Amino acid sequence: MKRLKHQNLVIAVLSVLVMVLLFVTIYQNFFLNLNDKPPLENPTKDLVVKSEEYTVFDLEDVPFKFVVATIQFSSNEAINIELANFSTNENVVLNSVDQYRKALEAKGYDLSLMEVNQSDLVSLENNLQVNLFIPVKSLNVDEVQLILSDTFQESLKLSIDPITFDLSNPKGTPEMLGKLPSEEPDPDDIDEEPVEPIVFGELTEIDSEAIYFENEDGQLQPMDYPSVIRIYSSYVSISSESKTGIQEARLVVDSTNEIFSAIGPEYVYQFGNNIIGDYDFFFEGHLLFEVSSVNPYLLADNVPITIEYKLIGQDEWITVSE
Repeated sequence: MKRLKHQNLVIAVLSVLVMVLLFVTIYQNFFLNLNDKPPLENPTKDLVVKSEEYTVFDLEDVPFKFVVATIQFSSNEAINIELANFSTNENVVLNSVDQYRKALEAKGYDLSLMEVNQSDLVSLENNLQVNLFIPVKSLNVDEVQLILSDTFQESLKLSIDPITFDLSNPKGTPEMLGKLPSEEPDPDDIDEEPVEPIVFGELTEIDSEAIYFENEDGQLQPMDYPSVIRIYSSYVSISSESKTGIQEARLVVDSTNEIFSAIGPEYVYQFGNNIIGDYDFFFEGHLLFEVSSVNPYLLADNVPITIEYKLIGQDEWITVSE
């Protein structure tokens, strides 16, 4: 009899435990506030960026090297990357290269022939392949790196290694960008009229951020000009029967007699040649003037100016009026 009572007691206790467990399960699944449930974990994002094909250009009539690189992207989700997230180890951001493009276009080159991408990288697929235009600032480097911004990498919680491009073996040709070799002129068609040995172009303002200082080691350092200094350029062509060059130049504002000297050969213009100190029969490039004034309209249109220069090896100033 006692044994039967003991069994009944055990059964009763087990029944109570089962009911308690059942109640807890029902409560958790049907009555627990959704906000109290642990959040679902986001799936891990993955992105692989690589380049197996690229072409290095070092063209004779372009004052900078550049790379056209085929970049492959693969991910576990759709791809959407702003071009602003790409830069080089020289701090060239790929969505801010219009000046480089314009410099190429001015020489007759067409990047579209290599299907260069100019917009953000977007694909509904998990894979994408694009060609990117990568300018190189320094003429003295053997490689350049393409880097994804730290902010972008942190947003994906990934670490993506830079892509390194070897610049030592440039194989890009003008023909790849649509520029055909110029034909030799027919001697019978040559104009016998005398040609001015030095021709000065119109004075125009340029971006001061395109000016760099080259130190003794050949390294380029950006010039951090204050807002009161503006940079002006006159494009100069020289064609002489004997070697010549410009040793010094200065810009005179006729109305105020203010004088601004041309910057020396240790200053490098990112989109052209600073010709101060160059010495040859035929060459062309820029005379660059630092103009310091709190008056932003000092050299506005139609303001009379005079450019004066000295040839290498000569003491007298030669005047060119605009």
